[in-house]
Amino acid sequence: MKIHHLKISILIIVVFSLQSCFEEMPYAPGLEDSSALFFINNKPVFEDSKDGFMLLPVEKYGPFKGNITLNKAQELYINNIKVKNNSEYNFKNIDHHKSFTITLVKNSGDKKSYDLFFTLLPVVKIEHSLDKIYSEPKYPAKFILVSACGKIWDECCGIETRGGSSSVVPKKSYGIEIWEDFSSEKNKNISVLDMYEDDDWILDAVYRDSSRVRNRVSFDVWSKIQADALKKGYDTQYSAIKGEYVELFLNDGYHGLYCFSERVEAKMLNIKIEQTGQQGYLYKSESWSDATRFISLPDLGVDDQGHWSGWEQKYPKTAGGYDWGPLYDFTDFAVNSSDEEFCKEIANRLVLDQAIDFLIFVNIVHGGDNVGKNIFLSTTSDKEPFYILPWDLDATWGRNWLGEKIGPGPFIKFELYNRIFNNNPEHFRKRLKLRYAELRKDVLSTDALQNHFQSYIDLLNKSGAVKRDNNRWPEAKTNIQREMVYLSNWIHGHGEYLDNYFRNID
Repeated sequence: MKIHHLKISILIIVVFSLQSCFEEMPYAPGLEDSSALFFINNKPVFEDSKDGFMLLPVEKYGPFKGNITLNKAQELYINNIKVKNNSEYNFKNIDHHKSFTITLVKNSGDKKSYDLFFTLLPVVKIEHSLDKIYSEPKYPAKFILVSACGKIWDECCGIETRGGSSSVVPKKSYGIEIWEDFSSEKNKNISVLDMYEDDDWILDAVYRDSSRVRNRVSFDVWSKIQADALKKGYDTQYSAIKGEYVELFLNDGYHGLYCFSERVEAKMLNIKIEQTGQQGYLYKSESWSDATRFISLPDLGVDDQGHWSGWEQKYPKTAGGYDWGPLYDFTDFAVNSSDEEFCKEIANRLVLDQAIDFLIFVNIVHGGDNVGKNIFLSTTSDKEPFYILPWDLDATWGRNWLGEKIGPGPFIKFELYNRIFNNNPEHFRKRLKLRYAELRKDVLSTDALQNHFQSYIDLLNKSGAVKRDNNRWPEAKTNIQREMVYLSNWIHGHGEYLDNYFRNID
């Protein structure tokens, strides 16, 4: 069965009568409307009113002088010394251990003291007027991001919770969509922290990961594998998202350590019709099913706004309908083709260079939750082969999705790869073995992998963010140095297991 262009058009009529949230927003973008009580070197100082502390991002620790500008405070004292508006204060030496007592007299006459800390991480603040942030729709809010070097982004946005875990854990992950203004909700592309220009961003809560860095390290490793592939002339589609750790405030409350990151989307993959002149496609497996595991071919049924048997169509995505033809044809081929046809055609259906790198990658990180779920299939047109891409890599590196210890081993595959392995088209097994040996010399060496983790863990510890996150979310408290010891041992042991496995592939 081959369906080239199966398009199921749907008409969605949404009727609602709700009072606009926009009227509840008393502000517009611009730091002149900032809720900050005061600024240091033109950066807003972020306030946790409940726990009585403040936070300011800085580039480095050591000698530090700051120009103090009052905003919504009449008087300010640092360590009981009154500091005049628009004057300089010498903090002398700062680090993540040291705090300074800030006493503020507000314009209302209220007087309150805080402990001021400094962080090496950017700080994000979301101001909103909701009792609770929901998964849908996105609600209007104000987005402020201050980098360690002092660059400030101050934008309108829509915010929602994201990810399945957000419904069951107290620390939520969020999706942020940047808007031109509150009234039109027109999307606005911005470039943040040297990431690519876009309007949609992720605030990942890293809640269940006791290292707080597994997902970030995984994409860094994937990035290095793909960079190596491009350098050596392999066919690859670059798909490694960038991200930066930040500390998040919601209104006047500290919300913890987050990873602010890009999303895998059509523009990033260079498959939009505006970029190539061809209609590209991007599908995401969001749940386990026979279709996402390529075990059987379920009926298409009725298009549920871009969802089919565990798959979600991410691009193109229109209210007029969705095109499941390319994915349906590929699944039909993977499941129902004869072995002879499979061997002859698989390289025209799936980019084997990237399929090899993906299989090595998913085994290096030991992503048991990334074979049938949490993957993307992307293609530049319905006449071109698919690329396979990873996503959501928290349940990796020796822990499962519940945070339980696992491994080393076993080797991870799913039904599509079982067919490729067994039929060995275009010397797949030999190419896989050689590519693994090539990557293990450098990109995937034990030292390189351990160093990825250690560099992030050192940064999070040095910034003091882990301690603050532990205080904010004591039920998920972690000792990341102890976790680093576990990771280091696991990476070594799992590497030995994989070396032996690949050595015996024939």
